[in-house]
Amino acid sequence: MKRSIVSLSAVFVLMSGIALAGSPASAQPAPMTEEEFVALPLEEQSGILTPLQEAAEAVDAQGRGASADIYAGVELDAPAAKVKLYITEPSRAGALLEAAERDSPGVDLSMIDVVAAKHTKNDLRSAREKLAPQADKYHIVSMSVKTDGAGLRVATDSPAGFSSVTDELSREAGVPVDVVPGEAVEAKSRLADTSPYVAGGRIRIDTRLCTTGIPVRKNGSNKPYIVTASHCGRTGNLVRNGGGVYEGTISEYQTRWDAALYPVKDVEAYEWDGHSNNSRIVPLKGTSYSLKGNYVCQDGYTSGVVCNIKVYDDDIWTRVSSSYPTFEARGVAGQKMGGGKAVQAGDSGGLVFALNGGANKPRKVLGLVSAEHRGSETNMFWTEAKDIYRAFNVHLT
Repeated sequence: MKRSIVSLSAVFVLMSGIALAGSPASAQPAPMTEEEFVALPLEEQSGILTPLQEAAEAVDAQGRGASADIYAGVELDAPAAKVKLYITEPSRAGALLEAAERDSPGVDLSMIDVVAAKHTKNDLRSAREKLAPQADKYHIVSMSVKTDGAGLRVATDSPAGFSSVTDELSREAGVPVDVVPGEAVEAKSRLADTSPYVAGGRIRIDTRLCTTGIPVRKNGSNKPYIVTASHCGRTGNLVRNGGGVYEGTISEYQTRWDAALYPVKDVEAYEWDGHSNNSRIVPLKGTSYSLKGNYVCQDGYTSGVVCNIKVYDDDIWTRVSSSYPTFEARGVAGQKMGGGKAVQAGDSGGLVFALNGGANKPRKVLGLVSAEHRGSETNMFWTEAKDIYRAFNVHLT
């Protein structure tokens, strides 16, 4: 049920992060622990996550647009059924929420908590760009923009130790920097799909085994393409399905988003579901960013479908090592909650998605599987679909 945003005079924010009172309180699920949430059936998880995702996406769209000058980030807290909105000027929260309600009618914004932030997302991204040329000097392997706007998190394998470079990096960036140990992510490389192609199919590029990612069409011409990972193949490489049948030839790639594009006969907005030998497909509908605190899934061929991957870093620059020379990419990282692997070899290029109202409902596209993260298959790094769309001038078919 839609909740109205009242006038700005009724909005208040406590700097400690206590809730904004901009809309009447709605009935919220009782808070639970992370373990209790992960143990819920996917249908029940989706019932909690869907309204949180809708609210988070509504305010995130404003933050990346008209309110970019105050926006730091947004974070889902599924066990508490809340969404934290981080902005540098909480007094402007009312206007942002009113715009979100106007542009996203029907979305319940009553679970939004406003929290004061020190820096905007754009300011922190600019600070990160200042450090990128110093990556070799400081042995930087990844850099994250903190969702709460507090500063940057830099991972380094510097033999000199972390405390010795923290002050230097903070001075270089002009914002607070936390330095943590890290290592470059290691890239991860259903069987004989045919046209029209969908997400989740096995592909072979030279000796590399990977997965079909997002089925897209070029803006303007509407020609069909498949997106997979650029560490799987580059321009001119032939792409074959798991049975060895030719699908297409890679026509362009961008390492920044670890994405490669190849034309095919036709595509449909579906993905393979379940284990690698499953013949069931599920429709795809819509695309959004991967927001901190959300629980997402991936459909890499080796893993089948893995869910309960919680986003812990929604804006990270990292180095990716593969059979190609190490390259830099920007995206998102998450951890498989409740045990098990988030990603395995052969999942690369697979689709990262969100349940969109239930396990059997159309799924929302989020991104493309790239690599394990922090040296563990429990953690996964992926790149964002919206960034890939812009880079290649394409859209979800």
